[in-house]
Amino acid sequence: MGGVVIQPPQLSDKKGSLNEGERIAEGLERLSASVYRVTVIAFYDVYTLSGDVPVYRDQLSQMKLKRTAIAHDVIHRTVLGTAIPVYYDENTAGFLTCAHVVTFPDTAVSYYDTNVNSSGKKAIKSIAVKLRQQNYISDLLGENVTVVAIDRDHDIAFLKMNIKPDDPHPVLFPFLPGNSASLNWGEKLYILGFPQGKKMVTSALYSKPVSSKFAFFLMDAVLNRGFSGAPVVVYNNQPPYFKWVGMASSIASQDMTYLVPDFSEQATYNTSELYQGPIKVNKAKMISYGISYSLSMEQIRRFVQENKEALAQNGIGPIDW
Repeated sequence: MGGVVIQPPQLSDKKGSLNEGERIAEGLERLSASVYRVTVIAFYDVYTLSGDVPVYRDQLSQMKLKRTAIAHDVIHRTVLGTAIPVYYDENTAGFLTCAHVVTFPDTAVSYYDTNVNSSGKKAIKSIAVKLRQQNYISDLLGENVTVVAIDRDHDIAFLKMNIKPDDPHPVLFPFLPGNSASLNWGEKLYILGFPQGKKMVTSALYSKPVSSKFAFFLMDAVLNRGFSGAPVVVYNNQPPYFKWVGMASSIASQDMTYLVPDFSEQATYNTSELYQGPIKVNKAKMISYGISYSLSMEQIRRFVQENKEALAQNGIGPIDW
């Protein structure tokens, strides 16, 4: 027995018909029961190398890090996002989310800025090697949440969870897929996700992309970390009232470079005096709030169809949108 998002929701008709505000509230209540927080934790072995005996990238394959490193630690990194349940049978559940939520690099390397050899290569300061990654979906007891299909270019991934028959199962997404290309400028959208791990709804206005073939559209939602993977729906006053038109993906940002004190050479300083110690360059992302991207429903459909064989091999499907 399979379950996919193909049934139109039946919003109640209390004493005749609901007004628009009541209908929107009921639809969002239904939506809130069918989105899930996804938590991804990656564990890394981190080795710190001495700048006094420089090591360069092309030398890594020739050495044993445990013997070369001056320090070793195990750290973890955590990412929160939102998952949309689109499939369920007695043993398996399937979810859509953003690829960047479940993608961690196998290796991360940092360098000494001032330790450069004659070829212009920087000496390695530290190297982090991924040990393992664990994926969790909130409120469900299923084990072995795995990524069974992924498209990094369009920032979308399909997750599979094994579920025992007696365990809680996901509430399937309640709204029919629509077409974002059919939306008009300024149509109101609703997005429900988990910013900072807290379930929250926000709204936005739709902006048409320059081409109907464009995989993303713009909206003026003010999104924070954790909204990635959140469903984007549109309301109209004709049954079935709500349509699923996209998935929140990213926000606009700009690279920012700034100077900060370098405490690697000077541990403390008097905050009441002008700082005159060593400085270093830091880089950060400056978020342009109110400029957000949603993956279109058309691209979500293409992703599912392009990966239907991989999904079937993992016991998922058919999902026929």
